[in-house]
Amino acid sequence: MHEFQTEVLSYITDPVNLLMLALPESVTKHEMRDYQRITCLIPAKLRQAKAQLDGVIKDISKKGCRCVLKVVKGQTNRLRLEDEIELSCSFPGIADEQQTTGVIRDINAGREGIDIGIEFDEIAWWVPPYE
Repeated sequence: MHEFQTEVLSYITDPVNLLMLALPESVTKHEMRDYQRITCLIPAKLRQAKAQLDGVIKDISKKGCRCVLKVVKGQTNRLRLEDEIELSCSFPGIADEQQTTGVIRDINAGREGIDIGIEFDEIAWWVPPYE
């Protein structure tokens, strides 16, 4: 979230509502997440019901991640909000494969694939920063 103070210079309502704001003197950024997200590209396997899907984790925190799943022509998206999902990956710097479970909280379909946000059921100890 970004916070700033400014003044409204003008506004219009036609054809759409539009505010013209003065340039603020300062902008303060507030992080609303409990744990910082780390940008990454880590291959992952996701299992939902009996289907196994290959994907890439594009960012991760101790409480969740965002994955991109490749779309195969002719295959329909069976993922739904609130679906339970299992995720496994080889996390850099850790010898064994890591596994966790979670719930799908966000789904966006695009040309490159299906982008899903997963909230983990438990805090993933293997995601930095380590305590």
